[in-house]
Amino acid sequence: MIKFNWEQVKRNCKYDPIQILQYFCFKEKIWLPNYLPKNYSKKLYHYATIADYPYGDSYILNIKPVLLNTKNYFTDDIYNYISLASARNYFDYKVRKIITLPTVIAKANKVELYNPLLTVINDEIHFKYETEINRKENT
Repeated sequence: MIKFNWEQVKRNCKYDPIQILQYFCFKEKIWLPNYLPKNYSKKLYHYATIADYPYGDSYILNIKPVLLNTKNYFTDDIYNYISLASARNYFDYKVRKIITLPTVIAKANKVELYNPLLTVINDEIHFKYETEINRKENT
């Protein structure tokens, strides 16, 4: 699991989905996918490799499979996945093990829910690759 400040990550990556994807690849020590531009800034690389994740209440349980399978998804889908996952309440996860997000939040932020990384069941957004992790932790 990673915890971070989503607003600070977006700001440091200039609100650019490509740079945000590059940032998380650098942080998790994953090779950049071939389709991503290799001309990233040294400042972004330094920010991602030297500093810790910026402290905050955003979290993602299992980002590595998302990053390792980037060729299967559009960059916007990955960006929306990270954005919605970041909107979840860390306290709810720690205390009540809630890993979903109400669809109302996505609609309020005008995020498209048609996304292969997301599944909507009973007005709750479920995040691909996180359901299995949560089951393992609870057994």
